[in-house]
Amino acid sequence: THTKEISSLHLTDFAEYHRVYANPVMTSNSMNGWGASASRANSGNEAYKGFNKDMTGENCWWTGSNPSYPCWISLSFDTLYKIRSVEIMNEVASPENFRNALIQFRKSEDDDWETLYEIKNRPNVTAYIEEYLIENDTPYKEFRLFITSSHASTVSIQNININFKE
Repeated sequence: THTKEISSLHLTDFAEYHRVYANPVMTSNSMNGWGASASRANSGNEAYKGFNKDMTGENCWWTGSNPSYPCWISLSFDTLYKIRSVEIMNEVASPENFRNALIQFRKSEDDDWETLYEIKNRPNVTAYIEEYLIENDTPYKEFRLFITSSHASTVSIQNININFKE
């Protein structure tokens, strides 16, 4: 169980008898105990825009015009959560889609990153959405998408949803 009330999370699904919640809509890089960050971000395309659930235009996270991988985008949580899945949407406007990446989590800032899923040859398709199921019952404090290669010289992501389970 969580150490904080989960009523502030968005109810997205039912899986057997477990409720599943998604991360909140981020409106800045730091919000109510949640924190978005990235290895690099273009001005106007900050890390939180990868978690703002806006599926339109260029309202996304983008690394900028310099060659930019490997790179990462991260979201720290307000408490420990068990992860059910991670859903990632390619950019919808001027895509710089990633090809290969690691979905990683850690329990605290002092812990090493644990790779729980490896993405290989993600399609270079505008607005492509895929959900990656995470087979793990360990509670984590932070998520990171570590991108190792791209279809272009930079990287952009329209949206990332992290789905939590009780």
